[in-house]
Amino acid sequence: MAGKKPSPTDAKTYHQLGNDYYEKGDYDRAIENYNMAILLNPVFSEAYFNRALSYYQLKNFEKSVSDYTKAIELDPHNPIIYNNRGDAYYRKQDFQSAIKDYDKAINLNPNYLKAFYNRGLSYASIEEYEKATEDFSKVIELKPDFAEAYHLRGLAKEYAGEITNAIVDYEKALELNPELTEAKTHLESARAKKEQEGKGEGGEGKAGADIKMLQKPNMTFNDVAGMKKMKEEIREAIVYPMMNPDLARKYGKLGGSGILMYGPPGCGKTFIVKAAAGECKSGFINAKLSDLLDMYVGNTEKNIHKVFELARKNSPCILFFDEVDAIGGRRDQQEG
Repeated sequence: MAGKKPSPTDAKTYHQLGNDYYEKGDYDRAIENYNMAILLNPVFSEAYFNRALSYYQLKNFEKSVSDYTKAIELDPHNPIIYNNRGDAYYRKQDFQSAIKDYDKAINLNPNYLKAFYNRGLSYASIEEYEKATEDFSKVIELKPDFAEAYHLRGLAKEYAGEITNAIVDYEKALELNPELTEAKTHLESARAKKEQEGKGEGGEGKAGADIKMLQKPNMTFNDVAGMKKMKEEIREAIVYPMMNPDLARKYGKLGGSGILMYGPPGCGKTFIVKAAAGECKSGFINAKLSDLLDMYVGNTEKNIHKVFELARKNSPCILFFDEVDAIGGRRDQQEG
């Protein structure tokens, strides 16, 4: 007796189960069900698309690209698939391939806000700032109250050397969203550069970072409540090697290692690092990226060099590079 022939209805059932797991954030179980849907119906475009979404969430961008490619073969006129494959290429840092997919998405939908936004990020990533500015301008045309688009257009203009226009965009971004901290940071930096230009202190070959930032904290870990595990990690990585360099060298531990700290503004990152400096009675330098970045070629490198020279002259010293996230576009702000 012949076995039961697979039914498209069965494929749809597995597809829906996959969607349910996806909504719950269980991407592995979602993929299992999309696998069954595709097994029962190998030309099920939506199943390939949603499996690609699941792989993307799991940061398996190679498989995500592969599934989006199959979905495109089955549904070649769907701009969303091209945009999403572009996102996967972007996450792989294959910006040229990402741009090609965003181009196709925009050709299919000339008012596709998300594709313009993402293409703008891609152009900025390869330092094509004029093209990035054009794309962010289109985003603003489509959604005039999108604060992040003004911020990113301002950033592209600043890197292109248009400081005055960048300031206007940063101010507009903050008018629309006063809590946009990255725009605040970049606005302060751009205003400082504009002021330097007005005084004749800016210009190529003259690094202008203010490095009068050395502190000698008098606080210690006793001033920081809780966080025992984090304190011990900082002690092992930084405090102990700095306090006992000879002993540390005998055991193959060298001072000068680094720790990446992340968290929302005001959660205490700077405070606990200051306390670490107080623990080992070292200097503390809080170097904000907005103070170091400069639009003129070579000046950023000179500013960073000055900070390290200051630290060397005042060793032992802890360097804290703050607001590193401010130099990148936020993909979580995508709208469309």
